[in-house]
Amino acid sequence: MSKSLFALFLVLLLVLISSEVFGGYTNVYIVNERGTNLILAELAITKEEKERGLMFRKTLGTNEGMLFIFEKPSYLSFWMKNTYLPLGIVFIDENLRVIDVFYPDPLSTVPVGPSAKSLYVLEILKSTSMKLNIKKGDKVKFE
Repeated sequence: MSKSLFALFLVLLLVLISSEVFGGYTNVYIVNERGTNLILAELAITKEEKERGLMFRKTLGTNEGMLFIFEKPSYLSFWMKNTYLPLGIVFIDENLRVIDVFYPDPLSTVPVGPSAKSLYVLEILKSTSMKLNIKKGDKVKFE
């Protein structure tokens, strides 16, 4: 097994263990020039959790979000159907680097997604993403 596949396996194992221990949440850290910033993320692992995402929610805390975990890196796209909150959608690759951030309009059915493969997607409030200046190349850590 290559080192990168082994590292990916360990990250996924830690996320899954934390979801069992902490009831479906994990700590996500965004590391950039603004420092190390904590987001408490609800996990979306099952097909149903991924399909529902943050739809129909009226509130979300400043440092809260949802982390979507996929089985393998893929070309992903998200839309805002039935999503009332203004979100920043952060696409993350298998090396735990931000590959792109999108700010679609609430309720939009126009899909957004990067031109590179993603393994994770983090949805947070648009204002939080902008305040933290999340951008391509930022590091991401899970705990």
